[in-house]
Amino acid sequence: MTPYLRYQTEQAWKQDEARKKAWEAIGDEAGLLKMQDELRQKLLQMIGGLPTVKTDLHPVITGKIQMDGFVIEKLVFQSLPGVYVTALVYVPMIIRAGILESWCLQGMRPMGKFTIRR
Repeated sequence: MTPYLRYQTEQAWKQDEARKKAWEAIGDEAGLLKMQDELRQKLLQMIGGLPTVKTDLHPVITGKIQMDGFVIEKLVFQSLPGVYVTALVYVPMIIRAGILESWCLQGMRPMGKFTIRR
């Protein structure tokens, strides 16, 4: 292990210990809400804050893939002017009893990447 990697590993373990101590110190809902706010502020500081001005997303559907019971729309939009984001939007073909299902596609779900929410 290189000295720099050793240093990084030591720092990570120190931060993990501090995180565990802070978590164990939470004794009530107020403490939890306080930690939640502190973490939110740290995250916002790390990413440079949120945009202060709402801008047009300029969404463009670049293609569609017809599937059994739904369509996958290939979407490109601008999260900020000049910052492009790609997405696949899964649109159901049938809406049952006025209820629209949303499909949450994330890798950290219990069922892997596919979970239906209602």
